[in-house]
Amino acid sequence: MQRLRLKSQGHCYDSSMNEEGRKDLLQIYTVERQDLGNGQIVTFAIIAAALTYFVASAGFLIGHYTRTGYKNVPTVILLGSPLVTVALLSSLVVTVSTNVMRVKHLRKLEELGLRS
Repeated sequence: MQRLRLKSQGHCYDSSMNEEGRKDLLQIYTVERQDLGNGQIVTFAIIAAALTYFVASAGFLIGHYTRTGYKNVPTVILLGSPLVTVALLSSLVVTVSTNVMRVKHLRKLEELGLRS
């Protein structure tokens, strides 16, 4: 019989572990699965916030634009307005990357579970 090993956070689990160890691993797996579902909700929320901010800031800037330039809009606002969008999109990239890695690790756990 081939022993399967899984290294997670400095701990080594293998296929010959006792029933209590398997239950603990199943609980970890369940929590990770739930986090994956929550990650999709967070991704949607970040996209919605970015789009809302983009539309609101574009409307604000278009409303204050005249032929001679922006009227009553400080330079700080003009320079800083893209920073919120960049921050939201950066957060989106990190969140999606985390979800991709989580899916990869969960699939590996599922494969190990099917083999044992």
